[in-house]
Amino acid sequence: MTALQVYNLVRALNRPFPNAFSFYKNTKLTFQKVRLSKIKLNIKTGEFLKKKKKVFVKCKKGYIEILQFKGTIPNSGKFESIN
Repeated sequence: MTALQVYNLVRALNRPFPNAFSFYKNTKLTFQKVRLSKIKLNIKTGEFLKKKKKVFVKCKKGYIEILQFKGTIPNSGKFESIN
């Protein structure tokens, strides 16, 4: 998915719905708020990176910053998928 598609999915599945989610090492993470980002990082699609306490995800096209989530996100890794 592109960054814009992920952004719109997270907004669409926000309250009163159960939130967009993904898995990292069999742990479910839910996303309440994200924003589009113009940052450029050396990571692959689906990977995330914490930088200065901010979490960025590389999408098929572009990046998002995760602003609100439930779960624990390590400093770097790759999400299994986003639903």
